Amino acid sequence: MPGFLWGEAQLYNFAQKLCPDYRGGFWSFYRLSNTGLYAAPEMERATVPVQWADNFFDGEMSPDAFGIVATLFALSAACCVSPSDVLAARYDTLRDFAAEHDERNLIFRAID
Repeated sequence: MPGFLWGEAQLYNFAQKLCPDYRGGFWSFYRLSNTGLYAAPEMERATVPVQWADNFFDGEMSPDAFGIVATLFALSAACCVSPSDVLAARYDTLRDFAAEHDERNLIFRAID
């Protein structure tokens, strides 16, 4: 459980860094058929402004795509802190899912 709490904190931290408008809220957690998982904020907005200075990304995407991006960043950070085949597999399965998402181009530009 401590690892989960750390990961959840990382997710929300990345959400704040990625979206200047993000101020917290409820998130839905999804388990994918390919064993992947991600979380997305429950927002009434159709699009969310997302910025990442490290790769010069600046765009708008749905809250669902934003959640995928934030989750990928959090999983990547977790892999850096605690190298794990399980964490790396979770990252890979979510990335595979993102490749089929309607907003895949935005997602991959944001995480590039």
